[in-house]
Amino acid sequence: MNEIKNTVADLVNNYEVMKDAGSVLPKDVEVVGKCPACGGSVKEKRKGYFCSDCKFALWQNNRYFESIGKYIDAKTAKKLLKDGRIKMKGCKSRRTGRNFDAVIVMSLNEENKPVFSMEFENNGGRTNERV
Repeated sequence: MNEIKNTVADLVNNYEVMKDAGSVLPKDVEVVGKCPACGGSVKEKRKGYFCSDCKFALWQNNRYFESIGKYIDAKTAKKLLKDGRIKMKGCKSRRTGRNFDAVIVMSLNEENKPVFSMEFENNGGRTNERV
């Protein structure tokens, strides 16, 4: 243990700031919108969009979006957080393999996790599916 303690003390005493360290470390993350669960800031991270104040998350590789051949990018996340819905073109049906356009609606379940559903303009029908 003394050897570890001495090594750590030596590292702290001889610490030097590396050149261009700012370019290696991540800069301020972008706020993409307001959290629908708590009102906090939702920020873009490596794998998705996460609230800084609660456990709300929009994952980029969301199962619901993957099932229709889509993923959640920053533009999609911003629109969902702002309006709670987004029109998506060229979605792909798992069952038939055909493409379709739909409005994806986001709501929250009792655990404040996003739940998505579809609205279709041609017949006003709606299908629900959990994340």
